[in-house]
Amino acid sequence: AYNLDNGTLEGLDGVIDKDMTAALLGRIIKAQELFIITDVDNIYLNFKTDSQEVIYDVSASDIESWLKDGHFWRGSMEPKIQAALYFLKHHGNEVIVTSINNIEQAIQKQAGTRILKD
Repeated sequence: AYNLDNGTLEGLDGVIDKDMTAALLGRIIKAQELFIITDVDNIYLNFKTDSQEVIYDVSASDIESWLKDGHFWRGSMEPKIQAALYFLKHHGNEVIVTSINNIEQAIQKQAGTRILKD
């Protein structure tokens, strides 16, 4: 919202990147783990192709390299990985990316993709 000259408030449309917001909040509270919930169970290389490959455990440097090589879709997995890397570079130790259906198993480190600080 913003103030008009006459003192009234006017709303604005906006988009909030919830994954980066979570990473920023995690930095502020000095969290060690960040869970990013999405509609797929894991991160994949070559997503939705015949050569799709699930990623279970990966280092931050490896996933950053794949990100730079364009392996992740813009507006989909790419911003989630960017948020994960930010979190790991600014205090966190681990990011878990998974679906809501797998969250309980992911908490036990039995599901999802784990991105680990180098």
